[in-house]
Amino acid sequence: LKATVAGVGELIHDLGASMLVFIVGAQFVVVGLLDILSVELGVNILDMGPSGPGLLTSALGVGALIGAALTVVLIGRRTLSPAILAGMLDTGIPIALISLATLPAVAWLLLACSGLGKAFVDVAGRTLMQRTVRETVISRIFGVQESFRMAGLAAGSVAAPVIFHVFGSRGAFVVTGLLLP
Repeated sequence: LKATVAGVGELIHDLGASMLVFIVGAQFVVVGLLDILSVELGVNILDMGPSGPGLLTSALGVGALIGAALTVVLIGRRTLSPAILAGMLDTGIPIALISLATLPAVAWLLLACSGLGKAFVDVAGRTLMQRTVRETVISRIFGVQESFRMAGLAAGSVAAPVIFHVFGSRGAFVVTGLLLP
């Protein structure tokens, strides 16, 4: 508990690290939303049957795998904030475009693009955090960041039905996709 409090205290004094923790938390709100919205997309919107949500969710993993391999382009870069911004845009915009998808293959490709962007945010964000935070508190900061990830998942999962109810099935993807950008 003492180490966690020290990590939070460090974040209060380090605006850059706080922003990185916030971005990761926001990204996982989107992941939590997608966990729920992918069921709606696969079963009710695209009429893919009971295996549809699993197939669509696999696209995020395939995209993340490709994105992780592509993050080698970040090696040696002095600035990583452009990669984080690009990753956030590439995570969110395809999700918003899913609202226009009528074919499962199109939705799958858009989700794969989103997974690719998420990988860039993850890798560039962690690397930038390691570069900017003092070595003596980095493990505490990562502990707080992991807590924000889990809280983001929970918040997104809880918010999904509300967003769906307020904005409709396709509108929920627009709102979810625009959250990060």
